[in-house]
Amino acid sequence: MSTDPSAAAPVLLALAGLAPSEQETARISEAFAAQYQAMQELYAVADARYEEPALIFRARP
Repeated sequence: MSTDPSAAAPVLLALAGLAPSEQETARISEAFAAQYQAMQELYAVADARYEEPALIFRARP
């Protein structure tokens, strides 16, 4: 199993039934790898790991 996130993009595209060109697949793979890295950086903030996002609205009873 590959741990390279850019290797997942062609598999995900195939599972979705999409067949982009090789050039499009390469660009999507690069973008997916960058997005994956950004998500990992969000979870790397230890103090905020289990915090709720500020967008949750709770009406007072």
